[in-house]
Amino acid sequence: MPTRPTGFFRLLWPLALLGLASCPPGAQEPSGGAAGPPGPPSAAALQALGELQEGRFEEAYEAAGQAIDAAPSDALARVVRAVAGYRGALGRLHVEAFMQIERLDREERIDHEAWRGIFERLEQALGKIEDDLAVAAQDPALAFDLCLACWRVDWNRSGEIDESDRLLFQIEVGADGEPLPPGDPRRKPTFRFDTGDVWWARAMIAFQRAVLQIGLGYSWTDLDRLLFENRGPEPTEFRLRVRDADRLRQARDLLLAGLDHAERARKEYLAETDDEREWVPNPRQLDHPMPLPVDAALYETWGRIVGAVGRLLRSEEGLDVAEIAQLGDDRWDDPPRGFIDLGRFLSDPSDVVVNVEHVDAFDHEPSREAAEQILRDAFGAAYVPDMAPSSLVRELMRIKNEIETGSESFERKLRYLLWLN
Repeated sequence: MPTRPTGFFRLLWPLALLGLASCPPGAQEPSGGAAGPPGPPSAAALQALGELQEGRFEEAYEAAGQAIDAAPSDALARVVRAVAGYRGALGRLHVEAFMQIERLDREERIDHEAWRGIFERLEQALGKIEDDLAVAAQDPALAFDLCLACWRVDWNRSGEIDESDRLLFQIEVGADGEPLPPGDPRRKPTFRFDTGDVWWARAMIAFQRAVLQIGLGYSWTDLDRLLFENRGPEPTEFRLRVRDADRLRQARDLLLAGLDHAERARKEYLAETDDEREWVPNPRQLDHPMPLPVDAALYETWGRIVGAVGRLLRSEEGLDVAEIAQLGDDRWDDPPRGFIDLGRFLSDPSDVVVNVEHVDAFDHEPSREAAEQILRDAFGAAYVPDMAPSSLVRELMRIKNEIETGSESFERKLRYLLWLN
């Protein structure tokens, strides 16, 4: 796997944060209420799209807002404002986080409240983006063209558009795995995005927002003792203290909503009959700029994984610790037992503890008892003696076996994971 991410991976991260599932699982009505039935895009929405296609994000945001004021159900205006709004949120995150990193280097301390403020503002901004995408997702006729690699933007804020900025969204590897030469038009594809892609984006944002909620749900002050060893005696434990249990419960709801959106995207893709510059093709579609063809088996695996993770989050199944232990290269003769109830871990949260003495004991002499003690410390009441085992571990074992036998590479598996889920 290359040390520098390929253009494929760099292409994922901005659109992977375009949609945000703030509705509870199963809810399909867009927040914002009185948008009305979808209709054709207005001239103002088309103007906003033109601004976005040229990389004029602020102008696109303003133009889309004016179009929405006139026609709240305009799906194209909504999705344009979502894309442009995300770019603004990303820019603010970059500036604020960089300031805190500089402060950390200068003062050798973490301003935890400042970081919380940064992530809270990001979460709120993503919530507004979700409001727009939830409306856009209701329009089955939505379709628009976008060439991400054509944008000329100082993404890394170096003061100029450098090579890193120019290559950010380019696809550098073809379907045959060989590098695409500079200037090859395949490096800068124009995608035809549609309603299925909006559901895909909402799922990805829901997962990202859940991560933010988990981060905000805990207190991370023990990181100071981990990063700055000269402050006080050597600690006997590191503890992530529950600061806001409601945020952890919201994270679970967002994960479940994201799975619902992912399943909706999967079904939307399978139902498509066109074949034009697809972002995520179905097994019948051949026109896709991404160098990752799909087949029916991939879609079936996607559906199984979505279902398995949902059952974990609803506490219908648990992660079998013994199965997980055997995923590694070393086989256990007597693996640790029990199950991790992921749903309970988020719905009834407790502090996450890493006991230094228990970890040292395991490092000195790995054993089932020592491993189980570490699990009790970390997961508390969510580490239970018996549950129905999740099929997710067996899916991971199958993937691991395919990698080991050479039928498919780790990089290819990782690409599909990032792309679809």
